[in-house]
Amino acid sequence: MTALSTLLTLPSSSRAFSAVVATSRDESSHSPTLLAPRSKVAKLSVGADSASASRSRGAAGRFTSSGVLKLEVSGLHPPRPPVSNADLLQQSRRTISVLLAHGPTQPTPLTRERLYAATRALVMAGDGNLLHDFLTLTLERTATDMRERLVKSMAGASFFGVLAGDLDAFERRVCNVRGALAYLDRLYIAENTPGASIKKIAHDKLRRGVLERAEVVEQLQTALAKWLEAEHQNGTANPIRPSVISVIKHLQIHGLYDLFEKNYIKRTRQFHENLFVQCPNLMTFLDVCLDRSAKEIERATTVLPESSWYTAQRAAESGSLDGHVKELANGVVGELLDEKNLDKLGALRALFVRADAEPQLVNAFKEAAEARVKAIVIDKAAFEEMVNRLLPLKALCDSAVRLSFGNGENREYGYALADAFAKGYLARRRAPAEMLAKHVDRLMRKGQAGASDTDFAQVLDKTLELYRYTDDKDVFRAFYQRALARRLLLGRSASDDFEKRVIKKLKAEYDPEFASGDQMFTDLSLSRDLMTEHYDLLQRRNPDATRRLTAMVLQQSVWPFSSKTGTELVLQPDLQAELDRFESFYGEKHKNKRLEWNHSLGSAELTARFDAGVKTLTVSLYQASALLLFAEPGPSKKLGYAEIAAALRIPDDDLRRTLQSLACGKKRVLKKHPEGRDVNDGDFFTVNEGFKDPHPRVHINSIQAKETPEESRKTQAAVEGDRKHLLDAAIVRIMKANQKLMYEDIKAQTIVAVKKHFAPDIQSIKQRVDSLVESEYMRRDEEDRNLFYYIA
Repeated sequence: MTALSTLLTLPSSSRAFSAVVATSRDESSHSPTLLAPRSKVAKLSVGADSASASRSRGAAGRFTSSGVLKLEVSGLHPPRPPVSNADLLQQSRRTISVLLAHGPTQPTPLTRERLYAATRALVMAGDGNLLHDFLTLTLERTATDMRERLVKSMAGASFFGVLAGDLDAFERRVCNVRGALAYLDRLYIAENTPGASIKKIAHDKLRRGVLERAEVVEQLQTALAKWLEAEHQNGTANPIRPSVISVIKHLQIHGLYDLFEKNYIKRTRQFHENLFVQCPNLMTFLDVCLDRSAKEIERATTVLPESSWYTAQRAAESGSLDGHVKELANGVVGELLDEKNLDKLGALRALFVRADAEPQLVNAFKEAAEARVKAIVIDKAAFEEMVNRLLPLKALCDSAVRLSFGNGENREYGYALADAFAKGYLARRRAPAEMLAKHVDRLMRKGQAGASDTDFAQVLDKTLELYRYTDDKDVFRAFYQRALARRLLLGRSASDDFEKRVIKKLKAEYDPEFASGDQMFTDLSLSRDLMTEHYDLLQRRNPDATRRLTAMVLQQSVWPFSSKTGTELVLQPDLQAELDRFESFYGEKHKNKRLEWNHSLGSAELTARFDAGVKTLTVSLYQASALLLFAEPGPSKKLGYAEIAAALRIPDDDLRRTLQSLACGKKRVLKKHPEGRDVNDGDFFTVNEGFKDPHPRVHINSIQAKETPEESRKTQAAVEGDRKHLLDAAIVRIMKANQKLMYEDIKAQTIVAVKKHFAPDIQSIKQRVDSLVESEYMRRDEEDRNLFYYIA
């Protein structure tokens, strides 16, 4: 603490009390010459300290009533001579020089308090300009000295430590000077140079004399390069980081951070440009890119201001990826999908978003998904497993879109996935649609198998989502309707409720023509009512009549079967009699309608006696008719293929498959002689008396229960015929509405007209146009052969 004696100047002697005359209290109080008003006089009380009173009396005894009274003050400095403004200025200058000098702190001529007082005195005396000029010159000289030291200092990353130390010291010295020269700063400088201050002057001299000088900038850039090189190569934080952070803060203060940032970004990018050639494969390159990106953002968030974080990370990633974006995306997306590595896919997407390369990633995802769809579709060895392989692929791609690609932030991924499946299906036209219909058929036969209604509905919905991507919707519809008809007629559907639900979904979301499925259920319901009425009538006529026949009266326009199919079968007399009775009943009820029997999808239950016991066999009508040939009493029959064919009169292929299912399948109720998998013209058949099965009711799969290769070909041929009719009808409607059109317009409008059913190829449209010209529905213009006219 500063001693009071240094702040006060008191006289060593004084005549201040020489005129005082000692008087008594009474005299002073009654003196007529006293000009001052009466005042109270301190007086010792009765109980006052006697020692004090004694000392007072003793002191009074030493003084006389006349003469000069001398007062002495002990402990004071000797009197100082007056100080001139010139001396104050000189002392202030020396003090400022010491305060701003580099190195250890030295004693100053003036304390900061006296420097403040001196500054005030100089400014009040009008000498503020002299002090201001000296301060400016000293700051400039200080900056010059700093620059010279920095230039001579050690180069390399350690330069950051030297520079940070000097800048910190400079700021501390300037702060000390500002406090001592506050009067100059706030009064003289503020009034004479608006907006200026000691701090701004100091920063200006530092910026001009040090930070903007080429030699210092060069050393700073060299240090930056060495520091970044060390961190990049070692992969760890360099101990010099705190000094780098300090220098950056100073550069920000002086508005020179851009100088540092630009070089930082440049060096970062240059380092990462060589990563690609250093990696043995694309997956390794991706791992390195992700690792380097993470380290770069860690370095940036630790060292750089927030405004530079993204720029630094972007520099590293663009340096790594530029020129390799497409190659990287195409090389790793498929592999990551195969590995189901959705986390890394998400990291890849974030990397490409920052690199402004997301379109390339979308395209790579599309190509990868399309390639995998195509591989599944063209794999003939696993043709039956096509849908079972497509479903998990679709689920995986959906998960990638949802979890890795932003869950709808960029809809292009969803569009790319749809395109991938649609184009992948084209690798084998019609096959995906056919197999999807057959897969739905298997699901509806199998049923829930312990799954909840919700879970089973989801399985069906996922399968129908795959149908959305096929252009051959008419192929799916044809196979689906045939399979649905078989399930309903043979009683193989696990749930009518789910059948109706699927039909409703297909009709509402895909194609109104699926409404024929509703009509199938209507036909079956009417048939049940009709059979009930038929047997009620029979029992009224003959109470002993039993219900042995279930006939289904179906509309030919609704059910996908030829009216000629299955009409050739010769039934056993008692079976034929049942049909005749029902036909008579139907004829009486509907006078103008005629029934045509289709036995290809008929079924029957037979009671068979084997050595192991009695079994109830559930078989097709073809199988039942063949087995009944062996049921006549007498020794076990041995019938040849020719005999059976003559008795049944069904198509040769159907007969061979029927006998094959009875004698060569898993449940062999007949024996074939000789043994073998194929049925030949010379084969003979006998009853397998030793047939065994643990169940009392035995279901023998029939070839009619599922689509055969031959029937598939017939269905495909029927679809092709329907397509020709659809194209013809569409072209005629278009021409009728427009009267005349150019060929390109006909083609475009025709594609739009039939796109809900299938995607026609251009050659098919051209052929149908030529056919309609030959049929005189249209004609060509004589001069312009691409112009067509409608003929009414």
